[in-house]
Amino acid sequence: MAQTTGLRGLRRAIALMRRRPNLDAKDLVRLTGQECTRYLNGLQRSGDNDPDAVIIELIGFHQAVPSLFEDLDDPYSHLSATIDLGMKFLVDLLLDVADDPRSAINRYAVFEELFEIWTQDGSGMLAGLSEMLLDALANRADEGALFEIARLYLRDAPLVFPTPQGRKLEIERSVLEVERYRVERMIGEIFARRGKFEYSVFAAKRHWNLTDDAYDYVACLVRANLKTEALEVARRALHLPHLVRRSELQSLFDHLVDAAPKAGERLELEKQDFLDAPSVESFRALKAKCPAASWRAMAEGLLGELQRSQSWPGLVFQLYLEEDMVTDADGVVVTQPVDPHVLAAASQRVMATHPDRAAGWLLIASHSLLREPRLEHYRQAAIWLDAVRRASAQNGQLASFTRSLDAIRDRYRGRPRFMRILEEYGL
Repeated sequence: MAQTTGLRGLRRAIALMRRRPNLDAKDLVRLTGQECTRYLNGLQRSGDNDPDAVIIELIGFHQAVPSLFEDLDDPYSHLSATIDLGMKFLVDLLLDVADDPRSAINRYAVFEELFEIWTQDGSGMLAGLSEMLLDALANRADEGALFEIARLYLRDAPLVFPTPQGRKLEIERSVLEVERYRVERMIGEIFARRGKFEYSVFAAKRHWNLTDDAYDYVACLVRANLKTEALEVARRALHLPHLVRRSELQSLFDHLVDAAPKAGERLELEKQDFLDAPSVESFRALKAKCPAASWRAMAEGLLGELQRSQSWPGLVFQLYLEEDMVTDADGVVVTQPVDPHVLAAASQRVMATHPDRAAGWLLIASHSLLREPRLEHYRQAAIWLDAVRRASAQNGQLASFTRSLDAIRDRYRGRPRFMRILEEYGL
């Protein structure tokens, strides 16, 4: 068959084949695929000479795909292979010209047109355009362009709200949800390229709450390294009677179970995760998973290691208090800087049971504030010193407090405003 020239020639060639009386459906599909492949190979040969023109031609090809392949059954994937070839060729060209100063292509306009073709495709033949668009992103500017296009689409797209408990989405609302979610998924993939997985997890979770499809949610949790949560979600979802993509989710679940470390190994990994990025939440989560008989020794080891690093004094102090290790908490205060407001709040917590510690923390907190000569710091320090005085009076420690107050007055005697505030409080 003669070489097809241009999209118009391709349309004419396929139309002529459809009119051939003795050509059965299977041969028509095969020959249509071959004709399209010849057309694409011809474009590929022209790509080096005029890539911008070929990009425009390929956009037209993808726009024409639903009409070119209308009513053709493709059991052997002749046509889908051709579509994939066209998408791959378009990706390669878009990446090649991204940094070429000779290219006059408006990349935003190209992404916008391809995005519109994808979202308006009712045939399902162009579902792969979403991945093609992501593969064609050459830099942050491309990512920003595609994000803005998707954002504007979602701005105008109808919202789909959850149904009452026990009811399913109607067909119309289900279609709207699928259309909306696939664009949200694209935005999530753009963020994921930058190592930010929160949006994709949020969008996939919302989709699961509206439908019976949990696969993407579990996969997004795995990618975000939330594998324990992914296992739990998959376990719950697999008990649902009308789960979508059950076999795919079951395979993913089986893989997660096989790859999951044993309980003791998981605990060791989570201990290391806590030490790498400590927080109150991760400490509590670790405590919930540790056998009660082993927790005290584990907590002492973890907090002792953090204390030696001297990188998290405020957090270590708070966690010692949470575990009622007041003596250890005091050891942090006397060797490492702790936020004065944290100290003051902690002193109120232990005043009844450890008045000496509480008074000492308030004195240290006052000194910390007074390093910076500000009126509001003077007043707050006076309030804390007054609290120390009252506690000292109740515990027979007034003489000790008076010595500490005299030392403070002597140290800051060059600050008349602070001296006047102390007088106001009778100090």
